[in-house]
Amino acid sequence: MRVLARRLSFGVPILIVALLSIASPGRAAVLPAKAPAPNDAAIMEWQATALPFAHSLERAASVDDAFTSVALDPDRETVLVYRRGSSGPPPTLYSSMASAQGIRMEFRQAQLSKGESDQLSKKIMSQRTALAADGTDVGGVSMASDGTLTIHVRHFAPAARTVADRFTMHGAGTVRVAQMATVTPDTRDWSFYGGAIINSSEGDDRLGKPFTARCTSGFNGLSTGNGYRYMITAFHCVHVDDPRFWTTDHYGTPGGILLGRATVLDSAHDMAYIKLDPAIISPLPVVWDGPIFPSIDQLTKDVTAVQAPAIGMKICSSGAFTGVNCYGRIVNHEPVTWANPWLSGPANYTSDLWYADGINGRVMVGPGDSGGPVFAPHGNVVTAVGIIQGHSTASQFNIGCPTSGWWPTTETCHTRIYFGDVSLVQARDINLTR
Repeated sequence: MRVLARRLSFGVPILIVALLSIASPGRAAVLPAKAPAPNDAAIMEWQATALPFAHSLERAASVDDAFTSVALDPDRETVLVYRRGSSGPPPTLYSSMASAQGIRMEFRQAQLSKGESDQLSKKIMSQRTALAADGTDVGGVSMASDGTLTIHVRHFAPAARTVADRFTMHGAGTVRVAQMATVTPDTRDWSFYGGAIINSSEGDDRLGKPFTARCTSGFNGLSTGNGYRYMITAFHCVHVDDPRFWTTDHYGTPGGILLGRATVLDSAHDMAYIKLDPAIISPLPVVWDGPIFPSIDQLTKDVTAVQAPAIGMKICSSGAFTGVNCYGRIVNHEPVTWANPWLSGPANYTSDLWYADGINGRVMVGPGDSGGPVFAPHGNVVTAVGIIQGHSTASQFNIGCPTSGWWPTTETCHTRIYFGDVSLVQARDINLTR
């Protein structure tokens, strides 16, 4: 059993991304992973090569004033390059890089270049105070693959409905307005490898009731700076007044050993870094794969690479209560608001999160999965991509939880998952790979 740490977190709707942490037993059982299609293995192998290529292409494209973005189309094994329309032929650097890597590439027309989108986004954000005075509370701005922008407002008040009309310097349809997603923690009271259940310290929630968050352990790695090993989980799982975390006992209930203390709290990406107690066995950078039950089908895989997410890529999630869920396709990233009524951290804060939708309505996340790994498998190893943060509670993304999980079939799971970019952790000098 994956009992040294279990994944949990529940959500409460509001658009809405709900965090996945809970209160009660163990690493939840999971729906056995969907049998892969015959070409899934080949697609994921292609993606393992295409993803770093796409990121290197983004960096090299800084010399192309018309460049907008790069996305992946794994099913067609094609990298998509978006450039501003009527910009002339693309520079030869694209074809030369693609030929050197043997990568198939297609060009798509964008409405704005990345430079134009960045400048417009900065202009919008610089006017937040003036917009707020007029009744529009802007939470952030996100860019689509074609360079068009979305202004995310906290309240879709009458003034907000026309705010896009103030920023039409690049033409109609280049800016739109949407209500900001609100994430509610899926936390209820109730090991060391990524995807197992962990428990926060007990404390009073905002209503004065005792509360213990059960969440999922994420990736772990060694700091090259101070030599300590860290485990990554979701910030909303932390009791800020007592930021310690514990394993469960063999039945998934509190009573295990001390894992360590969350010493770095990153609310901007809803991630927490647990500095592991030196007395415990140092975990290796591996994640759980397979279902919760039967336990004989559980296995672990080494983490051998870390990459930032990319639009279009296929990913899997590994939660302590729903197990491993494959595949979801990354849609984009956007600013979201968290409503966090239980824990002792800030009542509301904003995070920039990626989101993906389960392919063919696949379950991607459920109660208790907050903090768990998001990864892209290829062969017997995985690439770390993100940390589970929550789910959309919009009804079209609701689905029954797996019958083999910890939850009764009446519990609600979700096909849209929100997660943080784990490459930001690697940038802090924590090596998450073997």
